[in-house]
Amino acid sequence: MGHCRICDHELKPFMSFGKQPMANGFLLPEQVQSEYFFEMQVAVCPGCSMFQLIDQPRPAQMFHGEYAFFSGTSSRMAEHFGQFAEHVMQDYIKDADPFVVEVGSNDGIMLRHFQKRGIRHLGVEPSENVAQAARQAGIRTVSKFFDEALAHSIVAEDGQADAFLGANVMCHIGNFRSVIAGIRILLKPTGVAMFEDPYLGDIIQKASYDQIYDEHVFLFSCTSIQSAFAREGLDLVDIEPQATHGGSMRYVIAHAGVRERSERLQLQLLREQQWGLTRPETYVQFRERCESARDQLRALLERKKAEGKRVVGYAATSKSTTVLNYAGIGPDLIECIVDTTPAKHGKLSPGMHIPVVPYSEFASRSPDSAVLFAWNHKAEVMSKEQSYTKRGGSWITFVPGVRELAPVLCGHPKAQYAGRAAEIQQAMTRVLEGGRYVLGDEVKQFEQEFAEYVGVRYSFGVANGTDALQLALRACDIGPGDEVITVSHTAVATVAAIELTGATPVLADVDPLTFTIDPKQVEQLITERTRAIIPVHIYGQAADMASLGALAERHRLFVIEDCAQAHGASFQGQRVGTFGHIACFSFYPTKNLGAIGDGGGIATDDPELAERIKLLREYGWAERYVSAIPGLNSRLDELQAAILRIKLRDLDKDNQRRRAIAAAYRVGLANTPVVQPYERPGEGHVYHLYVLQSDDRDALQAHLGVQQIFPLVHYPVPIHRQPAYENRVRASSMLVTERLSRQVLSLPMYPELSTTEVQEVIDAVRGFDFSAASAHRDQAATTKIVTAPVQFPLWSAGSGGASQVRVRAERLSYRRPPHAAVEVSETKPVR
Repeated sequence: MGHCRICDHELKPFMSFGKQPMANGFLLPEQVQSEYFFEMQVAVCPGCSMFQLIDQPRPAQMFHGEYAFFSGTSSRMAEHFGQFAEHVMQDYIKDADPFVVEVGSNDGIMLRHFQKRGIRHLGVEPSENVAQAARQAGIRTVSKFFDEALAHSIVAEDGQADAFLGANVMCHIGNFRSVIAGIRILLKPTGVAMFEDPYLGDIIQKASYDQIYDEHVFLFSCTSIQSAFAREGLDLVDIEPQATHGGSMRYVIAHAGVRERSERLQLQLLREQQWGLTRPETYVQFRERCESARDQLRALLERKKAEGKRVVGYAATSKSTTVLNYAGIGPDLIECIVDTTPAKHGKLSPGMHIPVVPYSEFASRSPDSAVLFAWNHKAEVMSKEQSYTKRGGSWITFVPGVRELAPVLCGHPKAQYAGRAAEIQQAMTRVLEGGRYVLGDEVKQFEQEFAEYVGVRYSFGVANGTDALQLALRACDIGPGDEVITVSHTAVATVAAIELTGATPVLADVDPLTFTIDPKQVEQLITERTRAIIPVHIYGQAADMASLGALAERHRLFVIEDCAQAHGASFQGQRVGTFGHIACFSFYPTKNLGAIGDGGGIATDDPELAERIKLLREYGWAERYVSAIPGLNSRLDELQAAILRIKLRDLDKDNQRRRAIAAAYRVGLANTPVVQPYERPGEGHVYHLYVLQSDDRDALQAHLGVQQIFPLVHYPVPIHRQPAYENRVRASSMLVTERLSRQVLSLPMYPELSTTEVQEVIDAVRGFDFSAASAHRDQAATTKIVTAPVQFPLWSAGSGGASQVRVRAERLSYRRPPHAAVEVSETKPVR
């Protein structure tokens, strides 16, 4: 039992953390026997709603000449304090000779910004070692505790202050009533006190119990701050939520009646009532969640130990002391804690006595896992330690909830294998024991099953998707002197296959909505040398096959569908791969239907083309060792065919899961500055990729990487801009393609992506500061580029209305002869 430090109401603890040492009491081995502990219990005052410790060690035991925390060691916090200082100078300092006081000024990281502007200042820092560091930097600092008496002394020497500041320090002060009285004395009639501290609302929501330790005597809410300051004739007039320390609140205090209360303050006070921050049952639930998180963390570390894994701690923070001692975690489970603060090196963590070692040992020790004690600096740490993650190291976090962080990849074929591992292993064993490894029964069965799935009579397994395109072109007798129209916004394989035949690629721009080939551009590019169109069903959405079919029919061109990203996609109710003369697929591991290695496929309804493909893929053999025509060696192997047969059975289900993930992204990212993928109403988009557009693409990608989310860019350099093809391909105007290359970003997308991971991606995108990125981008721009606005009309079946061509009925029933043949009038039908 105890009494409230604010209103003297009797307190009853609702939770105990047991015996705890000083959170920052890192000690030498010879000091272990004399280490100080206290019973750490917490309560919420029923009178003023202040969350507080029942008992607190004497301040001199915490803030002394060997205090180990220096604010300047964190680059992120340095930036934050700079922004805080700028905000004060711009919005609150109006007098000609302003004076600013900061309590808990540490090494002067914030006051240095006032010093540079020539503003009178005073830092109040009780820990002599860090106060001395501030003085050496030219920051005027006194090494004392702030209270009512010191306020009188400061006013007598320097006059009243325009601003009284604090950052993560007011919650440390047990004699808070005297501090509040001191603020009233110190402030000018128009002055303000601004301080920020960990916010109770965030701590309760996240169960971040590590914020509770000896230095944090209080955890503030707007309700409790309003009550505490009103007792001294001061008003809480505004607030501003902060991301620091895992969720903080900045409070603005003024003399009563001088400033109006903001609407956001009034709204937050109402929210706190709704959240139950004044109700006892809220804190009972908080205690139960903390106990569960404690037990889960210890169980995870014990499992790591049983598996022979090596675990270290990352950052010897004050907060880690609570976690380690509350959960009983010592050097048997965490071998060391790496930290950048030299004053902590060679010492032991408080209470549990885990060795603290220099940060340089993080890489040299090569741990399997690292417990991220500085979870509130997750973004900074993850950005710094990407090489550790890419080596396979994992991060263990405990707020909110205990989990082991694994990177969220854009595509993850290993996850699909893991879900079918037993069946795939059986199939591979069957092939290996059967002894037929090339063009055997597995390939034959897969070809039949895939043809049936696509909706054609013939399909052929080949070595890869690039070979599929090359073989398709050669089957159509396309070669030197011919032109083939396709897009620049595609994988290089599409254009490489054209060049492999000796034909000339001609590149069209894409539709601004679907990113597929623009039929209007295609028509402008057709010449007497044009032999074929290769529409790429990009990202899982079909090209406008009705309009392209009409063009091809009119100009008597081949249509070769590039379905590498569109297995199972449809257009007007008909599967892709059935519209053109021939269709090509890739079975690369990340595709909707992916092998475990390379693989490709060709589908057609044309028996003559089918016969040519069959010859071309295996040396042109009409019979073994006798080549009827020049051919290639491009055969799908038996192992891949066996694996593809297993995955083919689940393709529609997997595609449906992709659509569900896309729907979750669409809802979760609504009302954000990103442009989300367009999907034709009623069409069968299968979302091989979920591709956003953003002017801040590169900054957004970097931000997501820091969150352990690794999107990709498909494609950063259009084909017509690549060194191998620049000035060697004919291309249309590429306004849309050029824009997309700067803006597109593919989010993680694969069927095994969990609901939790999808939400992590959504939260990470929503957590990106688009306004700051845009401001930085605008400032960095050295030239202003003006382009005509692109109009994005709603998609319709086509301007021809009822006359729009529908391809299904007859498919494309023509084929031009080889370019060297006689006149067009002598063309013969495909079948």
